[in-house]
Amino acid sequence: MAEMIADGTWQRIRACANEDCAHAFYDTTRSRTQRWHSYEDCGNRTNVAAYRARRPARSTR
Repeated sequence: MAEMIADGTWQRIRACANEDCAHAFYDTTRSRTQRWHSYEDCGNRTNVAAYRARRPARSTR
């Protein structure tokens, strides 16, 4: 951690945007906009939940 503070890379340490996740990660993206520690885990779940929330309820017959 001391090395990261010294060379300025500590600003790339992020907390996962998933509220139920406690992971921290190093953002390797060029734009420094990575949101999840793993897209396959947290990112996909978040996006699927948002998609389902936007869809109208299906009627059952």
